[in-house]
Amino acid sequence: ADLVNNIEWYELRLEPGGILQSEAHPARTMEHLTILEGEGEVNCGRETGSVKIGETARYGADQPHSW
Repeated sequence: ADLVNNIEWYELRLEPGGILQSEAHPARTMEHLTILEGEGEVNCGRETGSVKIGETARYGADQPHSW
């Protein structure tokens, strides 16, 4: 219950080829990206990874990142 004000949940729909770029969030911020349709790519810092339908990517979002 102590974390309820620190959690945000979004549904994001991107068109094919669409990109969402984000600046770094506060220290220790984590994002969890679950792909419900299609597939995508996560870029976080110097790392890049593909995410397929049904998979969840978890990464530190306290650095610039994009989907």
